[in-house]
Amino acid sequence: MILLRVDYFDTAGNLLHRYLEKPVALRPLGSGETFVPAQDPRGGTEANFIVEWVGERPITEPLIEAVMMGISGSQGFSFTSRGQTIPTRHLDERNRSPVNNDEAAN
Repeated sequence: MILLRVDYFDTAGNLLHRYLEKPVALRPLGSGETFVPAQDPRGGTEANFIVEWVGERPITEPLIEAVMMGISGSQGFSFTSRGQTIPTRHLDERNRSPVNNDEAAN
């Protein structure tokens, strides 16, 4: 799998940071890591990442998760959030309705 981009956006959808300067190849069962310090308030309460990837041949969709860890007083906490696939879509010029790119190939 080749990571093409890992971009960090704030609550309003503004790009805050591009984590990759160039594509990064991951081996099977490999993983990558992106770190946002807890003290970084730029993302707001609903910050987002977009991870774009390709395979050199058909591959299983990767598992992409965010992990949050912290301490409040004497209590520690952690949680995860699983990423979702965003289908690529375009506008069908004939009837001005959105079409998934996968459907357009058929």
